[in-house]
Amino acid sequence: MPSGALGVAQFYWLTDQAKDFSGHVFFMERKDSRSAAQVRDEGKLYLRENEIDRGIDLDRIWRPNLAQCLKEGKLPEVILIATNPDQLLSVIREIVEFIEALYEDDRLFVNHPDMPKIFLCSNGIYFQRIRAVFIETLEESILYGRLPDLWPETMPKIIGRLLRGVTIQSSIRIGGGSKAVYRPGPPGLTQLAGTADAHRLRAFEILREGQAPYEECGFDTPTHVEFKKALINLIGNFLGMIYCIDDEGTFEALRMRDIYREENLFEIRTLIFSVVEIGKAVKAFQRDLDPEDVFEQINKKTLAYLDHKSSSVQLLEHLVKSGKPPRESTPTEYWLLNPLQQYARAGGLTEALAFLNSLEQRLLEKFSKLPG
Repeated sequence: MPSGALGVAQFYWLTDQAKDFSGHVFFMERKDSRSAAQVRDEGKLYLRENEIDRGIDLDRIWRPNLAQCLKEGKLPEVILIATNPDQLLSVIREIVEFIEALYEDDRLFVNHPDMPKIFLCSNGIYFQRIRAVFIETLEESILYGRLPDLWPETMPKIIGRLLRGVTIQSSIRIGGGSKAVYRPGPPGLTQLAGTADAHRLRAFEILREGQAPYEECGFDTPTHVEFKKALINLIGNFLGMIYCIDDEGTFEALRMRDIYREENLFEIRTLIFSVVEIGKAVKAFQRDLDPEDVFEQINKKTLAYLDHKSSSVQLLEHLVKSGKPPRESTPTEYWLLNPLQQYARAGGLTEALAFLNSLEQRLLEKFSKLPG
């Protein structure tokens, strides 16, 4: 959920490059989504492979929203939520409405067999915040009588079904509306994190049957895994977009080898040191973690992706070519930078905060110079 760029890429590699239509993997509509309704009305989903477009009939790969799947007896065991990060709050509301429907049908308290394992796969540092919103929304539902009191036994069991899928899977959408074409990138690792061991392990058992690589993160907390991924994203996506636009507003779609030029390494190192400092403050990283070691580890990982063009750079390339360049932070970058800024501000990390603020300002200034 939904049939956006990341969701299409996950589907593509879980179904043998969109060849296995046995029904085990499918798209689920996000409630009240206009784009989902457009795709449904079109009746096809379009993929681009080797510069050739392919339309896939929705009959065997499409299901309605969560509440309707419950009514029709078509609930999945695992849901990968692949929305833009700014859409996660509406997804949480939909999940709570689904739980209310389970309660109305007297299906909520029998070991919760009907509640899927839900992995939040959008990029960003948000899991603690979104989980807190999930709990608050459930408690609001209790307050207004739509749910009974879930404490102390039932609430932890429900919360345990909300997990984190931290992914480096790339994909891009070309165009929009019902005629949008999706081009999945090569299979990228998705790490499954969360404290509910049985649900995480069961999901891993199911997902690893496809071609996409999945990794079960054991005792690593979702926030720890998010921070590690954030370092990669901030370099390839955030700094990548800054470096793609010169001082005159000329855009060039850079690959990782171009981002890791010698003249950029000092800034990359400063970024890593700042994020590690913030991560230590919120216990995402151990206090004795040496940021220089992290810098060296990321340098080594980058060697395997020198020809990679990050998803944000690809998106920016598409927006520039279409004459619609962004003028404000894109959702992915906002949900990477804004949580770090908040943590740095709360922890009194003034130098780290000033550095992050300067990066944000540079990105917006670069956007403002793009023609269009």
